[in-house]
Amino acid sequence: MFTVHRAMLAVGLAATLAAADPDPGCKKFSEIYKGGKELCENMWDGAFEYSTDEDKAYTMWWEFGENPNKAAAVALGVEPSPATCKLHGDYYHKKTPGPELDSNHECWPWKNEACCEDKTVASRDVIQDAYGAEFHWDRCGPLSQACERFFVKEACLYECEPLTGHYRKYPDGPDYNGSSTGGEDNTWQITKMPIKASFCDNWHHACKDDLFCSAGEDSFWACAAIYETHDNAVQQLGGGAIAGIVIAVLVATLALCFVAVLIVRERKGQPVFVPLTRDSARSTQVGDPSDV
Repeated sequence: MFTVHRAMLAVGLAATLAAADPDPGCKKFSEIYKGGKELCENMWDGAFEYSTDEDKAYTMWWEFGENPNKAAAVALGVEPSPATCKLHGDYYHKKTPGPELDSNHECWPWKNEACCEDKTVASRDVIQDAYGAEFHWDRCGPLSQACERFFVKEACLYECEPLTGHYRKYPDGPDYNGSSTGGEDNTWQITKMPIKASFCDNWHHACKDDLFCSAGEDSFWACAAIYETHDNAVQQLGGGAIAGIVIAVLVATLALCFVAVLIVRERKGQPVFVPLTRDSARSTQVGDPSDV
């Protein structure tokens, strides 16, 4: 009886969870990405390139002093102080880099020369919510603090670093067909920006035991697409309908468990409902003649 009962309950619970939230697959980072190279290059669909030549590669974070990415830009032969933020147009980037007044925002190393505004990177929550719930990095559960910081650092590089614009996938030019005119090109996407191997390796080490979406193999974009489809369906369906589905599943599960109990008791010769015999029924109705 106990085994059947638990089996039925498990079925009901699984159905309830399926109705409440998608299951795109969650695995440890170490199971999704073999190392820092796979993490940096695959998670963001080729936006970054793992580079062991660290003199010619950028970092996503530094603590004090001048931006070290300028030296990397010189070594790579690109303009170290671009006059414009080349990613502006589709989302949050400013047109030109410049200082920001609030040095307490999450991306404070860029406070003197940034392509982001203070309000865009005001806090961890603001950064995570910027592009919608489908891009929340903790959909598989809260990340460790060490791991989560690397996601904030990546966001800071993308939003605030003026040099990121050198790596636009669709740069301006005679062949550019911008999204604003209905084309497939865009101003926000970057490709093959070289990142220091040590930074990528440290990111992988910090996150190796944390859970992350494994749908679409190792692409964060593929995961976001799955989550977006689910979230849109939930919004269209409405919370009341989902609650109704959950309640219906639970009621059906309880009914199945009750039926299973009846079947098991019957097989053991211990039925829950015992019918009255004809003689016992007559005795109850007429009484014993000896009592007269």
